[in-house]
Amino acid sequence: MEKEQLMIGSIVVDSCMWIELLRGSATGKKLQEILDKEQSLFISSLTLTEVYYYLLKKKEPSCQRFIDFIRKMSFVISVNEDIALNAALLRLEKGWGTGDAIIFATGLSHHAKVLTCDSDFSGEEGALFMGK
Repeated sequence: MEKEQLMIGSIVVDSCMWIELLRGSATGKKLQEILDKEQSLFISSLTLTEVYYYLLKKKEPSCQRFIDFIRKMSFVISVNEDIALNAALLRLEKGWGTGDAIIFATGLSHHAKVLTCDSDFSGEEGALFMGK
C-alpha cells in the first residue's frame, strides 16, 4: 500500500491524542492500545505542526524523539487542495478552527475515521471520540 492511499476503515489520529499519549493519560493509553495492534494509522501534516509546537513550547526534552516516533507509527498525509477547500466548508458549517477543520477534512477525504479526544468532534459521524 502506498503512503498516500488509505484503505476503508483507516484511522487519522488527531493531534490531541498524541499529546495525551505523551502525558501518559488514560486517553493516551487508549491510543497506545491502538498503536499496539493497528497497521494503518495516518496523520495530517498539520498534526506534526501542532504536536511539534506543543513540545517546543513545553520545552519537552524528548521533542525530536517523540516526533520521530509519530512519523514511524503513522503515514503523513499532506494538505492538498481538496482537503483545504473542504476544511473551509467545515469551518463555516461547524465553527471549528482551521486546524480542527483540516484534520477532520483529511479523514473525510480519505474515507477514514478521526481518532480524537477533542470535544469539538464529539457526536460527529466521522469521529472516534475518546474523551479526556
